Amino acid sequence: MTDMDESYYLAMRVKDMAIPYVLCQRGKCSECEEDVWLDENARRTWEKVPILCIVCIEAHIKEKSPEEIDLMITPEIRESLEKYFKRREELMKK
Repeated sequence: MTDMDESYYLAMRVKDMAIPYVLCQRGKCSECEEDVWLDENARRTWEKVPILCIVCIEAHIKEKSPEEIDLMITPEIRESLEKYFKRREELMKK
């Protein structure tokens, strides 16, 4: 991550996703303190930057122009996303 002041860990709220598709632990959004899922595979990231739920990150995004928004996916998150998509696909076939 380049500028840690502008970096956040985006987390799904527990109430929006009752059961995570990858190994997670519960945490809290740094702003609203809503329960969120923290991907164990991305621990290195969420231990360093503020954790924001999907609702709170929306406010940060709306404050900026599209040119100012720079999204980065770490290798750990990419790996978890691949697991998530695979698991979701398996569940949808049932």
